[in-house]
Amino acid sequence: MNARTSLIVLFLLACSRLLAQPLPVRVQVGSQGLDSDSTTVLTAEHGFLRISTVRFYLSELRLMRHGTIVWRDSLQAHLIDLRKPEQNTLSLPDHQPGDSLYFRFGTDSMLNVSGALSGDLDPSKGMYWAWNSGYINCKIEGRSERSVALDHQLEYHLGGYLPPNTTSREVRLPAGKALVLDLQEFLESIKPGQFPTVTAPGPEAVRLCEVLGRSFRMVP
Repeated sequence: MNARTSLIVLFLLACSRLLAQPLPVRVQVGSQGLDSDSTTVLTAEHGFLRISTVRFYLSELRLMRHGTIVWRDSLQAHLIDLRKPEQNTLSLPDHQPGDSLYFRFGTDSMLNVSGALSGDLDPSKGMYWAWNSGYINCKIEGRSERSVALDHQLEYHLGGYLPPNTTSREVRLPAGKALVLDLQEFLESIKPGQFPTVTAPGPEAVRLCEVLGRSFRMVP
């Protein structure tokens, strides 16, 4: 590659960054935002809960316009982490405006059978089950006085890619300025007295991921 070609490539890369449209991803419980450290929330069903960890994958990002795909994300997946708010922003192309955003909550079967990958999918991120050869789509941890687990822990490590225990969910929302995962319904749906921990594929993981999949909304 000669010097002129190198300059052209660098110019195009710089332009693509300038044209990127940031889309913040937030985690809330109703109208209450969650802090990067830990947050106590009040639920109608279970009283006070303390949430310390929220991590989940978003993959297969696509911008749609009139039902047609106008842009596909080049990255395989994005790891959203409540404790690392600086990385919880998606980059969408400003030059390809769409009327809706499609994504997958979690990871599909192809990523799960590809072995350990890199980037946000690197096993060092703590979202890969070595024993189960698959990715954890979502981790939510905390404490509840109603939990029957040791130290009143809540631990939901939700994954599974084989039927009937597939936990990833397709989501399509109108375009907006921020993407929000609202945990209100999820926290009302958990059963700390019966299932304070869910750490393997199964019906309870499927049920909770169904709730999470419909808990995304876009801020206009």
